[in-house]
Amino acid sequence: MLLIGLAASVFMALAAPFGTSGEPILERLAFWLVGTFAAFAAARALDLRLTALLPGRVGRAGRAAALIAIITVPAAVIASTIAAQIQHRPIDWSLCLKTMPQIAMVGAGFSAVLMLADRPPRPKMAAA
Repeated sequence: MLLIGLAASVFMALAAPFGTSGEPILERLAFWLVGTFAAFAAARALDLRLTALLPGRVGRAGRAAALIAIITVPAAVIASTIAAQIQHRPIDWSLCLKTMPQIAMVGAGFSAVLMLADRPPRPKMAAA
């Protein structure tokens, strides 16, 4: 998970999404490192709670979808608030709303990668 988070943070800093292309690269990298790992920590804590609340009722994909739904709006508001502070401007609420689907897609991508990384290896087929 550490390598996935690091790679995602570097990619996002270089891609400069969500209107951050005018910010210095080190500032963007710090923003994405903090944001990515804070999101991982929040998602992990929420996933543990969802697992306890819904044991056996919802699989990993269902919990991932619930986490994305729960985290997207607060993540957009937090990111927009931090960006406004860094840029010394008021929060751009229209940009905040525009980023929500993008944040949800990033969450889905992270969830898919983490589920694949966590998947047990397939047993090897015996030679006939």
